[in-house]
Amino acid sequence: MEGYSIEYDIDGNLYCIFKKAFSLRYHWNMDSTPVMIFIEAMHQLLDKVEDGYFIAKQVIKINTLDIGKKVRLESNIEKSGRLKSMSYLICNCEVRDGHKNLMDLESTLIKKDQYNLKEKFICTADKKFFKIVTKDDVRQFCDLSGDYNYVHRGDKPVVQAMLILLLLEDYLALKKIYMYDCKITYVKPISAGSSIFLYWKGNRELFGITDNRVCFKLELRGENREGKLS
Repeated sequence: MEGYSIEYDIDGNLYCIFKKAFSLRYHWNMDSTPVMIFIEAMHQLLDKVEDGYFIAKQVIKINTLDIGKKVRLESNIEKSGRLKSMSYLICNCEVRDGHKNLMDLESTLIKKDQYNLKEKFICTADKKFFKIVTKDDVRQFCDLSGDYNYVHRGDKPVVQAMLILLLLEDYLALKKIYMYDCKITYVKPISAGSSIFLYWKGNRELFGITDNRVCFKLELRGENREGKLS
């Protein structure tokens, strides 16, 4: 279906801007991070996606962290449709170096006629404070990503899924866990200013919690911790 294919020069200055803007702590041995590159790949599809869509699920496959200064970004809307009171899009972003596939991101976006969220209640003493994403953080991410979807603006902006993914990438990398093979489900939108907590279930499932309710679930699959999961 509709899509783009572009040559992309990885910009170390942009990496520094993201790192400073969102207080990212992990030092990558390259001029970007996988999620930052995916942000640029998703940017290519912005003019094809109507306002009001939320990212509901993402599947990430990273074949290597050995990424050069120039890559090709191939971004496509592979499928669109409607189920009852919900429209959906399935977008695929591929990062390539010549014939070599470096990374893939598949994103499912949804737009409901009316949002009646079924919030899963969870309360555990093991949850740890993670982050408060402020309205200013959301605004800065709009400016850096070019995503001005109305759901991320106004008095009660929703935090961008890609910003959550960027923050999680940094958090996990500090623990020597990399998103080689994982799936994240965004259970409910996170409002700017909400306190986000994290809860590990074993070593393969990480839950995000706001107001004692699950807002996202990250599933680590296959090899993610320095080549393996312990």
